[in-house]
Amino acid sequence: MQIIRIGDWDILPATNQVQNHRSSFFLKPRLMRLLVFLLEHPNRIVTKVDLMEAVWEGRIVTDNLLTKSISELRQTIDEYFPDLMEIETIRSVGYEFRCQSKVEFLEEGRNEQASQLLEEKKVEKKLTGPMSKIGAGVIFFLFLAFIFWKNFSEKPTATAAPYRVVFSPVTSATGQERHAAISPEGANLVYAWRKDQGEPFYLYTRHLDSAWPRRLTSQEGRFEFNPFWSADGQKIAFMRLKEHHYDLFMAPLAGGEEEWLAKFDFYRVRPKILWMAGQNQIIFSAKKTAEAPSSIYTFNLGSKQFDQLTFPPDSLYGDHFPSLLPDGRLAFARSAFGKSLLNPKAPGKGEIILMDLENGKQQSLAYFEGEILGMDYSKPLKKIFVWLAKQLEYELEAYGLDGQVEKVTDGGSYRPDNLTAHPTEPYLLYEAWASQMNIHILEEGNLMPFLHSTHWDWHPRISADGRKIAFVSARNGAIQIWMAAKDKPDQVTPISDLDCKSLFWLSLSPDAETVLLQGKINGEEGIYVLDVKSKKTSAFKKEKYAYAHPEFSPDGQHIFYASDQSGSWQIWRCNLAGGEEEMITKKGGYKAQPVSDSSGNFLYFSRFDDDGLWKMDLNTRLSENIFPADEMVDKMNCVATDKGIYYFSWIHGQCFLKFFDFKQNASSEIRVIAGVVPEIPSLGIGNNGTILISKSDNITADLLKVEIGK
Repeated sequence: MQIIRIGDWDILPATNQVQNHRSSFFLKPRLMRLLVFLLEHPNRIVTKVDLMEAVWEGRIVTDNLLTKSISELRQTIDEYFPDLMEIETIRSVGYEFRCQSKVEFLEEGRNEQASQLLEEKKVEKKLTGPMSKIGAGVIFFLFLAFIFWKNFSEKPTATAAPYRVVFSPVTSATGQERHAAISPEGANLVYAWRKDQGEPFYLYTRHLDSAWPRRLTSQEGRFEFNPFWSADGQKIAFMRLKEHHYDLFMAPLAGGEEEWLAKFDFYRVRPKILWMAGQNQIIFSAKKTAEAPSSIYTFNLGSKQFDQLTFPPDSLYGDHFPSLLPDGRLAFARSAFGKSLLNPKAPGKGEIILMDLENGKQQSLAYFEGEILGMDYSKPLKKIFVWLAKQLEYELEAYGLDGQVEKVTDGGSYRPDNLTAHPTEPYLLYEAWASQMNIHILEEGNLMPFLHSTHWDWHPRISADGRKIAFVSARNGAIQIWMAAKDKPDQVTPISDLDCKSLFWLSLSPDAETVLLQGKINGEEGIYVLDVKSKKTSAFKKEKYAYAHPEFSPDGQHIFYASDQSGSWQIWRCNLAGGEEEMITKKGGYKAQPVSDSSGNFLYFSRFDDDGLWKMDLNTRLSENIFPADEMVDKMNCVATDKGIYYFSWIHGQCFLKFFDFKQNASSEIRVIAGVVPEIPSLGIGNNGTILISKSDNITADLLKVEIGK
């Protein structure tokens, strides 16, 4: 399998996947072909004819479709590769694709890292493509919006220790509070606070025993982060983002004029910066370029000189979370994906390394399994503490300087990040991230919360009579199907007991007694039938072919679904009770919805690799394109009714709810959807006009304290 590498990203054309050590997502096949062609012709002008012939393989396409494809690819580049590539329009000619990094074309055998990452790093930030065949398991991790590592059995389990652990909030204001740093004497706190999602982060200080912070800086409109204290505790240094680099500033704790110290020309400077007492220099972790691993650096505040301390292999994620030990050595974490660490036979996915700053010698202290989220050494507790993400759980572990590992506590439902230890007291501070997605109802133009949960609820489906609502939820710690009554939204009941690793799609029968599911259940991907009363699940389709988007017919007797069993994605139909399958479409079909009205029975469907929406008369089998192909339509959230089609349209990152009226043959905007609307099934429409939308209004981060005792 071919792998194209640019920067720290691996592009896999065979599976339409793009991935690195942080995330993974899928491109539409047409966008993947477009990207591959451009990567094969970097830093040169290509004509529209070149692109049409290469991407659409001789098929006749319009300029509008090419322009839209370029626009979609630009959005992906802006989101994931802003510093690696760009596409510039050359008027009347075509486009110039500019690469800022070397493009490598590799084979799978030369890149074990990518093949293992494909199995181990199942995160999706953007959902496109035939998920049931190429890894529907990634959906669950997208839904929970967290990054997890796959756990391996080779790692020795951390021994349980009788720790007494007490959690308590340090901050609880609206917005996000991050990058906490405690003064050397342990009395004061500085942190970055963003009060609203659209605002920058600014620095605030407060006494640890006080609840009233004050702003440290006065400059507006610039992101401020990574604060750290001078050795005497009287000054605070911090980073301020400026275009494509960082500026290092210092401000007096008592207030006064800021002092510019230096320009940090790094691709990324990571949290956790140390001021070395008596040496007038700082230690930090940073990436010099997008493709380079993170390394540990020092910066001398007097000479303004940088010095690189560690040189991790390019195949690794790199070195981060530096911590100073009482004996003067430096501890840091080194993370890897399927490659060796200091020891070629290392069992873990990361290790804690101790470094002698006098001679540069390094030794491995211990290996860990999972994604490391934060690390620091506690002087009172005489241990290195590490937050790890392990599959669906967070775990705080303690590492003695003798290499002994102890589990301290679980992290609960909040994602921990950026750990810092108090210099004199036995407790730690860290960021606790909370993200929840609730189902809202649109009534009289107002979008109001309908179902409340501290976790994620999504994919609402409404019964034919409008009285019952089925939805997917992780509110009890596992993916299950829940049911709510329309007039009693506060009373919800789980209607499934699934061994489910991912759940991509559901359809509710007209009588609300049966649910169709597409996902990985009992270890096998396929389409399943759930009986609501008994909670029993049976397999409907789980053969060697891929299946997607099962939907009930309006009378509840048939199931429509997509399958690639004919060699291409088509819409098929089968009786719910079983029997022979019937292929409905001949020229492609991927997501379908049957609708009956007074004029007949119709099928509204989209195709896997084409824009627009088609309508088929199920009696004559004649189909026509009824939807404008020049609009950015979220096909995952496109619901047909007998009067028209409700759908999400994305414009400059903003989500709009629109309605395409069959009689008017035109679209109109219903409202803008404020908040975060992930590109997952989030729209439910009832026959009576009920509109349900699952979205997240806010993602918060508070500072928490964890006191640790024996």
